Amino acid sequence: MGQSSRNNEEVSLIRKADLENHNKDGGFWTVIEGKVYDIKDFQAQTLTGNSVLAQYAGEDPVVALEAALQFEDTRESMQAFCVGQYMEPNQETVTTPDLSSLSSPLIDTERNLGLLLGLHASYLAMSTPLSPMEIECAKWLQSSIFSGGLQTSQIHYNYNEEKDEDHCSLPGSTTPDKAKLNSRRMTLSDHSQPFLQAIADNNIQDHTVKDFLCQIERCCKQYHLITPIVFPPEHPVEEVGRLLLCCLLKHQDLGHVALSLIKQCALGVDQGKQRSLPKSVIDVCRMVYQAKCSLIKTHQEQGRSYKEVCAPVIERLRFLFNELRPAVSNDLSIVSKLKLLSSQPRWKRITQKIIRDGRKKRVPKKSESADVEESKLENDETDGEDPVRCPSAPRLLTKNQHLQSPPSRTNGSPC
Repeated sequence: MGQSSRNNEEVSLIRKADLENHNKDGGFWTVIEGKVYDIKDFQAQTLTGNSVLAQYAGEDPVVALEAALQFEDTRESMQAFCVGQYMEPNQETVTTPDLSSLSSPLIDTERNLGLLLGLHASYLAMSTPLSPMEIECAKWLQSSIFSGGLQTSQIHYNYNEEKDEDHCSLPGSTTPDKAKLNSRRMTLSDHSQPFLQAIADNNIQDHTVKDFLCQIERCCKQYHLITPIVFPPEHPVEEVGRLLLCCLLKHQDLGHVALSLIKQCALGVDQGKQRSLPKSVIDVCRMVYQAKCSLIKTHQEQGRSYKEVCAPVIERLRFLFNELRPAVSNDLSIVSKLKLLSSQPRWKRITQKIIRDGRKKRVPKKSESADVEESKLENDETDGEDPVRCPSAPRLLTKNQHLQSPPSRTNGSPC
């Protein structure tokens, strides 16, 4: 029947506004018996010589269509010109959508974004995989000397072996002088840090450094800790001794002890008490003496110069002194004694209690193994609530000591 032929199944509802708009655009729709018919298509079929519709040629198309609908033989063929069912204006109902069934068009984007943020947070919690360098240096990173972490300042120290000097640099700025460096250290650390830095630099013009070194020298003579060879202060072996002394005083939190000795000397304490240094300082002097003797022995056995033997040791000691924070300090002591960090969460304690109560209800007569398991749970709970105690007095660190906490990732390279 042409391009405009339509099935009855495709008949749609035509509103009055749709009918008027179509006729304004040049169309010709009319309503007959509640249905909308396309008069233009009907008129075109009558002019093409259709045997059924030829009898209506030349008549008013609307009247001809109404007449054709009256006869059964032409009524079925007239359905091809039916556009749809006409809807009266009073029959139009405004349907409001169910808000509960509506969803935002960006709901999938929101869910995907939430998933990505959750995965990213999970990766941050698990951290990145360990690098080969971290695996290789794991034994050093687990050492108690690294318990304080790295310095928070962005100061990097480079040791020049040929010129036998070290340089400190700040990224994006010029090299600061010693005064600026010491003032920065005063803000980042305790008051003993500039004093220890002056000892490492052999600044004997400072009267505090001179007095302390004199007390150390008297202590070494008293306990027979004098090397068989006496070196000048600028000798590499003596530099190793000063750096090792500074490292031990810093990481054992003995800087304030050294300053108190100087204050006692300045106040004119009687000589009997002045000669008796604390045992911790005497142990430090003994370790420095043993290190010097080891360097002398290595020099004699390998036949290398003292500068070659001491250069790698000096580099490592400067890293320990300049790049690491103290292994024993008030900050670490406060953290270890803080009950909030070592206590179990409340929900975990409640869950364990519910589990124990459930086991008691299921098993009236508990076996011996159940008693042991329950006691372990109670011991774990009580152990988690007790804070970790730190030794009251500082003590020397050895290589055999290890951290009780799991290894943490650090950005510093091992010495």
